[in-house]
Amino acid sequence: MTIPMSCPTESGLQLLGAAFAIAAAAFWIYSARVEMPSTAIDELAIGDLSKISESFGRQSRRSACAAWCAAAAAILGAVLIFSPTCINLG
Repeated sequence: MTIPMSCPTESGLQLLGAAFAIAAAAFWIYSARVEMPSTAIDELAIGDLSKISESFGRQSRRSACAAWCAAAAAILGAVLIFSPTCINLG
């Protein structure tokens, strides 16, 4: 089964898939760079727990964005598997 599409459409989907993949990588790197408070466990106070919770929340939101971008890139890749290959030699 092939999905009929023109060469510009196929190229656009390829570029969009690549953009989503790059965005996913950027969000995951951004997520990994969330700074955590450097408080020893023995010295934790209520304010520190709040800061740690905020840090985990930021990290989770960024990872979620990365996961959605990766999913979009995978879906576009799956669509392109079933499209005919455009070869333009002219």
